[in-house]
Amino acid sequence: MSLVEPDQPPSQPDDNHDESDRHQSIRERAYRLWQDAGSPADRDDEFWHQAETEIKNPPAPPPAKPSPTGATRTGKPGRAA
Repeated sequence: MSLVEPDQPPSQPDDNHDESDRHQSIRERAYRLWQDAGSPADRDDEFWHQAETEIKNPPAPPPAKPSPTGATRTGKPGRAA
């Protein structure tokens, strides 16, 4: 498989390291998506764009679980009033 990167504008010299890391993350995610889909031919762009979107917009973390009944934020049991 040859995930071909769409045309990108040239990056600034100080952005090269961050851009390289982002590119590598996208490439790895696109490859995983391609494998999970059964390694289909001729869908490189689809997987690249999906990976790029996921990397740029990561899902929000799940909401925190509520504390057990009677516990305070510190995890210590609360007083009965």
